[in-house]
Amino acid sequence: MPHLLLLEDDPPTRLFVREVLLTIPAQVQCVATLAQAEAAIMGSAFDLWLFDANVPDGHSAGLLTRLRIADVCTPAIALTADNQTHVGAALLAGGFAHVLVKPVRGADLLAVVRRQLMRVSEPAAHPTLWNRQHALAAAGGVENTSAALHALFLQELPDLQRQIIDALQQGQDALAQSLLHRLKGSCALVGAEALRDAVFALARNPEPRVLRDRFISACQRTLRERQ
Repeated sequence: MPHLLLLEDDPPTRLFVREVLLTIPAQVQCVATLAQAEAAIMGSAFDLWLFDANVPDGHSAGLLTRLRIADVCTPAIALTADNQTHVGAALLAGGFAHVLVKPVRGADLLAVVRRQLMRVSEPAAHPTLWNRQHALAAAGGVENTSAALHALFLQELPDLQRQIIDALQQGQDALAQSLLHRLKGSCALVGAEALRDAVFALARNPEPRVLRDRFISACQRTLRERQ
């Protein structure tokens, strides 16, 4: 059975989510704090993490960032009570594979978790160039908003690519990281998954020429295949 880690500080929500996940069927380990989650991850392998976005000892996005820097690549789903569009977009930009707004329906939870577990079991593949579902969710389900964000993203991408490469070549690391962080958020908003992966790789290690070339190639392909 898949091994899942649930980080949730609210006891009723934790009990509900756990009971739903057990029907997969799955093994579910529950923790209530970031410290407990990190200890569990260091001591055991999981197929999927489900993290409450805000817990008493901090924000789970910070924990996910530390784990990604350490090359721990287990997929993660965020749970949040905040339904504002920019909150979901920030969580997606921070590396979460999906965002669920609480209170979550059991059927929705099962559908998302099963989809993620299927991806874990599949052979590694190149990421999708455009994720329409993510883009529409980030725009609050409004088609016109999603289309406007998509057009603005494509308009700004060439200049942003140039600024990032120029900053790296000139040794302006802080500026490059700031621009890359901005691009992560933009990619999440429009569902540019392949480019987002290249941005994350470059932000983690900006020195190798191969990662810079991968980033440029991803930018060019994203601009060429405009959805």
